[in-house]
Amino acid sequence: MKKIILILLLFIPFVVSASECNTSLYDEYSSYASKITYDNDFRLSRMNYNITFYNVIDGLHFQYDKKNYYPIEGEIQLTGIEQGKNMEIYVYGADGCNNAVRIININEPYYNPFYGTSDCIGYENRLSYCSTQFLSLSPSRELFEMAKKNIDNGYKQEEEKPEEKEVTLLDKVVEFAGSWGVKIALFVITCVGTFSYYNDKFRKVKHGI
Repeated sequence: MKKIILILLLFIPFVVSASECNTSLYDEYSSYASKITYDNDFRLSRMNYNITFYNVIDGLHFQYDKKNYYPIEGEIQLTGIEQGKNMEIYVYGADGCNNAVRIININEPYYNPFYGTSDCIGYENRLSYCSTQFLSLSPSRELFEMAKKNIDNGYKQEEEKPEEKEVTLLDKVVEFAGSWGVKIALFVITCVGTFSYYNDKFRKVKHGI
């Protein structure tokens, strides 16, 4: 019986620690983690990124790609991050807290080699390849030339579209005659035929024929 009581007493500190972590400490770490900011530094010579995180207190650490990172003077740096990388960085607190207090999601864009070049002259405000330094999709020469061609063809179609001719009174008369001329002619012929038929009948009745 004494052994059972002793074992229970040994577990009490762990239960208290877990309880404290799940309440006050977790909320405190979450508050500190929400203040973390970061900067992306694209290195053109290596064609990848360095990411520097700021406001990381000593009680927090990162877990990314199965590795742990701890702050040095309030900063954590991840280096050599490739373009197009979708990152999930887990922020943990100390003192045995096992649940992440924050997850930082970062999607690294692709460097756009066509931006600012002579290939983009005249397309700066018409094509995303020529209006932004970084893209969400990996750029290629083939896609770039295809996008330019599509824009050129679109503008040519607009230029080749015939101008609308101003409608004159004569045009309206011709249009009216074309639409109603046959109907009016049939109506007139019918009226003339009917009038001739009844006029002939009336003449015969009048003369007793």
